[in-house]
Amino acid sequence: MIYDTFEHEENVPKLPVPTLTLTVQQLLEVLEPLLSSEEYAEVFREATSFMSNKTVLTAQKHLESIYKLDPELTNYLNFVNGETAPGIYGELKNDILPRNPYLILEEDPYSKTLHPPSQAERSASLINSTLKFIITLRNKTLKPDVTPKNQTPLSMKCYYNLFGTSRIPDESPDASSLGRHVTMKKYTNMDDSRHIVFLCNNQFFLLEVLTPLTKEEDAKSKHKIWFLDVELAEIIDQIILEASNISPIDAIKKSLGALTTQSYSNWKLARSELKLSNPEHLKAIDDALFIIVLDHNTPKNDSEKTRVVAHGSSELTSSNIQCGSCTLRWYDKLQLVVTKNSVAGISWESSIMDLTAILRFISDIYTDSLLKLAKNINGSEYTLFDDNIEFVLANADKGGVKPKPVAMIFNMTPTLLQLVHLSETRLTDLINQHEYETLDLKLQTHIIKKFNITIDSLLQLAFQIANYSLYGQLVNTLEPITTRRFRDSRTELIGVQSQQVSNLVKTFLTNSNSSVKWELFKECCAAHTQKYHDAMMGKGFHRHFMALRTLLRREAAMKYLNEKNSHLTPIPTNVEENYSVPLLFNPYILDKLTSPEMLISNCGNNALRLFGFPPAVDNGFAVGYIIHNDRVFVSLCSKYRQTHRFTQTFKSVIHELTNLVRAKSNFMIDINDTESRKIELKKLAIQRELQFIDKDVPSTRHPIELTIGGAGTGGATTGGNETPVLLHYDPSVDHFDPSDYASVAAEAFQKMSHMATLMSQTSTLNHQLSEDDEPTTTAAAATATATGITTKSQTEPRRNRRRSSGDYDLLGGYGYFDFGELDIRSNELSRTQSYVGSVSNIHSGLGSRRHSQTNLRQLASSPLSTLGPNLVDIRLLMTDRIKDQLSGDQQQREAKPKNEIGTKLNVVL
Repeated sequence: MIYDTFEHEENVPKLPVPTLTLTVQQLLEVLEPLLSSEEYAEVFREATSFMSNKTVLTAQKHLESIYKLDPELTNYLNFVNGETAPGIYGELKNDILPRNPYLILEEDPYSKTLHPPSQAERSASLINSTLKFIITLRNKTLKPDVTPKNQTPLSMKCYYNLFGTSRIPDESPDASSLGRHVTMKKYTNMDDSRHIVFLCNNQFFLLEVLTPLTKEEDAKSKHKIWFLDVELAEIIDQIILEASNISPIDAIKKSLGALTTQSYSNWKLARSELKLSNPEHLKAIDDALFIIVLDHNTPKNDSEKTRVVAHGSSELTSSNIQCGSCTLRWYDKLQLVVTKNSVAGISWESSIMDLTAILRFISDIYTDSLLKLAKNINGSEYTLFDDNIEFVLANADKGGVKPKPVAMIFNMTPTLLQLVHLSETRLTDLINQHEYETLDLKLQTHIIKKFNITIDSLLQLAFQIANYSLYGQLVNTLEPITTRRFRDSRTELIGVQSQQVSNLVKTFLTNSNSSVKWELFKECCAAHTQKYHDAMMGKGFHRHFMALRTLLRREAAMKYLNEKNSHLTPIPTNVEENYSVPLLFNPYILDKLTSPEMLISNCGNNALRLFGFPPAVDNGFAVGYIIHNDRVFVSLCSKYRQTHRFTQTFKSVIHELTNLVRAKSNFMIDINDTESRKIELKKLAIQRELQFIDKDVPSTRHPIELTIGGAGTGGATTGGNETPVLLHYDPSVDHFDPSDYASVAAEAFQKMSHMATLMSQTSTLNHQLSEDDEPTTTAAAATATATGITTKSQTEPRRNRRRSSGDYDLLGGYGYFDFGELDIRSNELSRTQSYVGSVSNIHSGLGSRRHSQTNLRQLASSPLSTLGPNLVDIRLLMTDRIKDQLSGDQQQREAKPKNEIGTKLNVVL
C-alpha cells in the first residue's frame, strides 16, 4: 500500500510558546526539593524579578507573535537552537563516555533455524532493510506516524535527520557567544548520499549501495538497491577478511573513530585537521547514509551486549597495544553495530536525531527480517515499505557491473597520529571507569493499571525512592518526553522531583501506615502522569526557559525577531547587558537544570532487548528501560558509583511497591465489582472447590457436603423450617455448570465463616493469620505531622505480602485475579516492617518481617461487617482450610474404619 508521508504535516499544529508564569511555576517546583529553604527563598525572589524584567517580557512577546508574522516558521525553537536539541547532555564537556544512546535488537528471526545468520548475513539483511526504509522515505511513501490511542498525526520531518547527516562543531558567527555548541551537517544533493561506510579493525571501506537518482518524471522510485542480501553478505565477508590481515599495531594507528569521543575543543581540532589533510574522506563519511560497525566481539549475556554495543571493548595485547573495538566507532553519525556472533544494535547522535524516529526505524527493519522469514516459509511477499522498490539484477541491467567496496586510505599526519593516540588512551580510561548493570524485572502490569497508575510513573518514582534510600537526598532527575504532536518538534524535558515526591520518599522509609504510603504514592503517580501529559501538549518549561537564554545570547536571532516584529519594542541586542537578566543567567540555577544527576528515559518495544545511554555528569546515573507487556528490561550506567547496589535497591523498592499494589488489589472485587460479577466469582470459587473431589481416591471419593439453609438472597433465612440444601459433585458428569448453583452461591460463602467457628474449636487446626494493625504509633504520627502529610485514616489494616511471580491466574479473560490462588494459604502472612528515624527498609532489611498468631475462633466470632474489604480473601481461605481439614492426610484416612470416612458435616444455623 502506498502512503503519503507528509499527508498530515500541514495540519499538525505549531508548538505553542508557554507563558512565563507557567514556565516559572514549573521551574520553582523542580528546584524546591533540591535547595535549602534559604536558597529557595533567594531563587523565588530572583524568579519574581525575572517575571517583571523588561528584556524578558520583550523577548517573550516577540516569541509569541513570530508565528503570525512568519508563516514559514514551523517551530520557534528551531530558529533559536538551529537543527539541534541541546539540553539533555548540556555542552560537550566533562570526562564521560560519548553521549550516544543505543538500542539492542532481539535475536535474528533465523537464529533458531538450522542455519543461523553469520555476522555478514545479518549485516546484509539489516543494511538492505534500512535501504528500503530510506528509499521509502525519499519517495515520501513512508506510512505517517500517529498516536496509538487517538490516532493523532505526528510530525514526520525528523526522519530526514537520520540518514546522510553528521554532528559538527558550530562555526557560525554566534558560536563564540554561545560557548560550546554543535550543529548538523547534511548532504545538499541526494546523489551525494548513496553510499555507506564500513568500519572493521579500524579500517574504513566505502560502498555505493543505491543507484543514482532517477531522472524520469514517471519513475515510481527515486533509487534502486544495488545488491541482494546474498551478494551483500559476500562483499561483507571480503571486507572482514581484508581487514583482519592488518596487524593490531597498524590498525590502532588509523583508529580515527576515537577522535569523535573527545571533548568539544579536541574534537573540533581533530575535525579541522581531518578537513585539511583528508577533505574528501571526511566529506564521504559526513555524507554517508550511515555507518556499519563490524565488531569482532562475541557477547553472550545482556551485560556483555550492553558494553559492546554502547562503546565496544577495551583489550590490550602483550605489547600494551589497544586491540579492542572501542575505537571502532564514529559517534557523529547513525551507526549499526553487528558483532561476530550476530548480536545487532544501533547507536545515534542524540542532539540531531529524534528518539521516537529511531524507534520506528529500528522496529521497521527488524520487522522486515521477520517478513523475510515468512516469505521463505510460505512464499508470499510481505513488505512494510514502498512496493516499487527494486533490486538491480546483475545480468538484466546495463553492463551488469555493480560497485565494489573501496578502502579509504587516510593521510595520517603527525598531528592526527598524536590526536588519535591521546583520544584512544582517554577513551580507554573512561571505559574502565564506567560500569553497566542490566535487570530483567517481572511486573504484573495489568494489576497496576487497574488503579490508573502508569508503569512509567511507577518506575520513575521507584528510582527516586531508591536514590533517597541510599543517599538521603533528592537529585535533579530529567525525563525526555516526545512533542512530535507539533510540527518539527522533538522532545521536552520534565523534572521528576518535586516537594510531593520528597514527602513520598521520606514517608516510604518510615513506619507510616501502608495506607498513608499508598495515598501519597497514588498522588505522586497522578502528578507525574499529568506532568508527562502537559509536556507532550507543549506545556513544559525546560525548552522554553533554555530558548530564552539562548535567544538573548544570539545576536543574529534577536535581530531576526526585531526585523519580523517591527511593530514591537525591539529586543536589546547587547549580549553583555543581557547577561544581567535575573534567574536566566544564574550559573547555579543553570547547573541544576542542565546537569541532571539522574537521566531516566523509556524507549522500546518487543523488537528490542535493551536501551541505554551514558550519564550526563560525572557523578550521575543513566537509566534506560523498555516496558514489555509483563516485564521491564532496565539498563543502568554510572561512573564510580555503586551501580550494582543501586540496581538491587531499585529492585527491592519495586518489590515493596508491587506488594503495596497487590495488597490493595486484594479487595478491589468488593470495591469496584458489580453484584453480578461478585456472584460469578463466587460460583467459580465453588466450582474450584468441588473439582478437588475424586471418587477413585479413597480419601477424597466422598463429596464435601455443605448443608446450608434456604436459598434466600444473601443467605437470609425466613425461619427454622427450611429444608437444608446439600451440594454434591458427581465426577461422572463431564462438564460442571456453575449456574446450577447460582441460587445458593452467595449462601454457601456466608456459611463458610460460621463453619470456621466450628473448626476453630478443634485443637488440630492451628493456622496463622496476620494480626490487625494497631493505630499508628506516636512516632509515626509525629513523622507524618512533621512532613505535612495528612491521611484519611491512620488505622487501616496493612496486608503487604510476599508473593512469587507465578501465583496468579486470570479468570475467563475478565482481567480479575483468582484470589484463591494467591498466597493467602501461606502459613505466614507478613506485615510491612516498620522503621523509626527514617532508616531505610530497602537496603538494610527487606527480608525481615514480624508476625503474630491470631486465634481463629476470635476471628470467626467477629461480625462480618468488621472483616472489611478482605472478606472474600478470608472466605476463600476458610474454604481451603476446611477442605484440608476434612480431607486430611490420605494415610490417616485409610487407617480409619470405612464408616468414618467422609462423615457428613451438618451446619445448623
